[in-house]
Amino acid sequence: MGPSTFRLCHRLGGRRVVLAALVIVMTIVLVGHRVAIGNDLQPQGPVATFEVGDHPDLTFLRKYGKVKPAGVISGLPTEEELQNMTKKELTYIYHSHLDNVDYQCHRKLRLGSAADGGWGVCDDYEFGLIWPCVVYSFGIANDFSFDDDVAKLYRCNVFSFDPTMRSKEHMRSTKVRFLKVGLGGAGGALSSDINKHDLLANGGSLKSLTDIKRMLGHTNTTIDVMKIDIESSEWSALPDMLIKGELTHVRQLLMEFHTQDATKATLRERLLVLAKLEALGFRRFHTHTNEWCKKLRGEYPVMRTGCYEVLFVNTGFKRQKEVT
Repeated sequence: MGPSTFRLCHRLGGRRVVLAALVIVMTIVLVGHRVAIGNDLQPQGPVATFEVGDHPDLTFLRKYGKVKPAGVISGLPTEEELQNMTKKELTYIYHSHLDNVDYQCHRKLRLGSAADGGWGVCDDYEFGLIWPCVVYSFGIANDFSFDDDVAKLYRCNVFSFDPTMRSKEHMRSTKVRFLKVGLGGAGGALSSDINKHDLLANGGSLKSLTDIKRMLGHTNTTIDVMKIDIESSEWSALPDMLIKGELTHVRQLLMEFHTQDATKATLRERLLVLAKLEALGFRRFHTHTNEWCKKLRGEYPVMRTGCYEVLFVNTGFKRQKEVT
């Protein structure tokens, strides 16, 4: 090894020693820093622990929000049982009922917009749309996408209702007719918390389902699908329909239920309406919350919105399969 080579190795060796020393110093600093951070993150005082078992809210939910077992006609409490329940119990039952299904539709088909405004139908033979068919669509808000798809795919006669729109009554197509009429209770009545003046500011009118069917010459006509999205007015219209038996010959019922600011008495009344729907044979084949509605916090173990879109088939009005 020559002198120049020796000097080069000596320099490299010295640099390695310096680098090694720097690495050791940095390691000590970093370890100390991590220990300090770790100490800062340690909980001060006793550590909270959960007892083994379910959270009390979950236990309560499973007790009062239970779904019905197979073979039971209604999973909802009787009127007498509802009278003795607290608001919390009624709230849990209401949300659990609308959040669960109790019928399997083998083919569901969403029609219209993929976002808010579109709706699903059950395409099974027993309940599906087969020409000639009649569809009532209450609540349009200038979105005819569902109505147009029903007319295009199934060739049904579709009647689109909305008293709040500025449009005049017209034939949108050969199969879709728009009427400036809204759905209410007997005589077009609405509950006291709905501002009827604002609802009809654009010159529309309100009628009961009985009066609407009579007006259209449909008194004895089967309604294959009835879609109702009328911003809380459903709670005025449904009791009247049930009393008059107007839902007996409706094959599918597509509902948006609105739930904001419900009192104990209101919850009880609405659960009775849902129980009567069940008694007629209406079963939920699909349900989901509408994210655009007001968020509900504090009344339920998890966040909910004030609107449920619930799709029913009427098992009491099944189409019988032909024997071949």
